[in-house]
Amino acid sequence: MRTKYLINLFSIISLISSELFLAKAEFKLDEINPDFNYAEWYKKETGFTPNAQWFGCWTIAPRGDELYFGFATARPAEFDGAILAKFSGEWLITLGQFSEQGVHCIKWIGDTLYGIGSDPSIGDGWDGGNFYRYFPYSGEFEKVRYDSKKKPVLPNVLHSWGLCFDSSNSKFYVSTGSYDAQQYSKNGGNCGNPNDSTLACFGQVWQSDDKGSSWSLNAGDRFNVLSNYRIYDVINYNDAIYITDGEMSNSNKLKKSGDDGKKWQILDGLNPAALFRMSVFKNRLIVAANFARTYYTIDENNNSSTLTMPGALNYSFNVFANVEDRFLVTYFSDGSIYYTSDLLNWNEILPASGRNFLSIAYWEKEKSIVLAERGVNGTIWKLNITDLLNTGVKVESEPEITVISDNNFISIKTNGKEIFSVKVFDVLGNIIEESTTKYSGNFKFNISQLTPGPYIICCKSYKNYFIRKILKY
Repeated sequence: MRTKYLINLFSIISLISSELFLAKAEFKLDEINPDFNYAEWYKKETGFTPNAQWFGCWTIAPRGDELYFGFATARPAEFDGAILAKFSGEWLITLGQFSEQGVHCIKWIGDTLYGIGSDPSIGDGWDGGNFYRYFPYSGEFEKVRYDSKKKPVLPNVLHSWGLCFDSSNSKFYVSTGSYDAQQYSKNGGNCGNPNDSTLACFGQVWQSDDKGSSWSLNAGDRFNVLSNYRIYDVINYNDAIYITDGEMSNSNKLKKSGDDGKKWQILDGLNPAALFRMSVFKNRLIVAANFARTYYTIDENNNSSTLTMPGALNYSFNVFANVEDRFLVTYFSDGSIYYTSDLLNWNEILPASGRNFLSIAYWEKEKSIVLAERGVNGTIWKLNITDLLNTGVKVESEPEITVISDNNFISIKTNGKEIFSVKVFDVLGNIIEESTTKYSGNFKFNISQLTPGPYIICCKSYKNYFIRKILKY
């Protein structure tokens, strides 16, 4: 019933048009390098032919007045080819090639850029995974693959999916898809059954306390299974490690360890999406759900909430941009761009454009959102949000909506704001009742004509919409 309710709530929200409180502000996309053909440049630099649909910049890492990009031929683990490049306002400069089938995570820690690849290739086999470092002052792009004894630093790692750094203990963590080579061969070249001894593929968490020069296993192997397929992301939040566990059955789980990987707890009732990166915003962990238009938040007291967005996230990894911890910005599959300041109410920055955005980042120096568009005709955009940042955002206190004990009215306390309309929807998204009377203070709304069951109440104020579920007995 809960799933059915959420699905229909998506339909209801899609009926409600979002309003910008910056009514006079105008936002527009500008190409950072107008008329530049990224696909031709990429083929010339790497020798690989870009995939018509999935070529593009999969990850963006701004630094000062420069932008750093991770381009890939296609989707992760699909075709050979990935490259690190820098844009400094005039030129796109190649810094080095990843020996990978794709790249989707690069990030600055101090004065060094760190990165992971999707799948070792171009001469690198399945004996281990790679870790990458770029040092801007020397210009050195380094691949860390073997130790001094010529053994893989990340043994039997097929895919590196997530990367995070915990500043409290100066450790890196990488989440992976790994395998047991002997069992994989016995299975005839497949991952086996996740429920018996033929299991050959599993997710792991690796850690490094020397900036990626050497690695040790934190958790997960064939006999102590943390995930029976892959671990797609890892993040540090509230003195704990969180992972998104990608299962063969697609029944993904969000797991948490408060003791650096010794014990893991499943957060019940949450089904995270496999690919999308987790994020932290206003001291809350943000996790995309495995069904459209929905995400979870975890607060510092371990309370979880299921919330909705006005659109569906596009296939990608990097879908959230934290803007100075004031706004969380994302893009949707229809090419629209939205932001929220309170994780409850979303506002449109740009309407649907049909563009297939692939990655997003906040460029602090330029006060802009940077978005990459996929495909051989795709480009990289800059969206200046100075008007948004210069606007004092005051989060409205929400109306208090309760059903009165006689079950024929709902009580709405407006908390000092004016309510311009009240709508009542059933769980199928149909409008059952509507009032356009202006309300203020405390008032009662008649629901005596409604049959028993769940309903959704939508109150519209001057700036926002507020949505609540009620149950009439």
